[in-house]
Amino acid sequence: MRLKRLNNLPPMEIEEEELEGSFFEDIDFAFIDFSRKDLSKVTFKNCNLACCNFSSSHLVDAKFDTVTLHQTEFTKSTIYDCIFDTADAPNLSFRSCELTRTKFWDCNLVESEFNQCYMSETVFSNANLQRSLFSYCFISYAKFESCNLNYANLEEVASWNNAKFYGSKGNWKKPLKWWNSAESYWEKKLSTGSRI
Repeated sequence: MRLKRLNNLPPMEIEEEELEGSFFEDIDFAFIDFSRKDLSKVTFKNCNLACCNFSSSHLVDAKFDTVTLHQTEFTKSTIYDCIFDTADAPNLSFRSCELTRTKFWDCNLVESEFNQCYMSETVFSNANLQRSLFSYCFISYAKFESCNLNYANLEEVASWNNAKFYGSKGNWKKPLKWWNSAESYWEKKLSTGSRI
């Protein structure tokens, strides 16, 4: 893999367009720009991914194992069947992403943001979601198992049908009724089959 430094300052950019099936272990990737990359079946193990940009990336069956993701951004990314295991990821940002069947196990997601994300069948297990925000997200069939939801805000989720909150604790803002603007937004997206 070749890296190209931009203006002698972070962030650095990866020159390869496709990294499918790559395995990275014990590498400091801080400030790397992974945007618009195919990261399917990629494994990051014990890597520092702080302040990285994964915008418009395609991740299917990718694994993030014992990684640091401080202030990392995912915008308009497609994330299917991925696993975030023991990730230290405060202030992680997901905006307009598809997070279908993605799992967050034993992750520190304090003050993270999930905004306009499709999160069907996403699982949060033993995750610290203190002060995290879920805004206009579709979380139907999502599971929150033994999570710390203290001061988390799920008040403005678009849909939470059949979402499960097993053993999750904390003083958190529970979902309200469907929001009209969010409902029509998701109905339009789902009925046309268009991607986020």
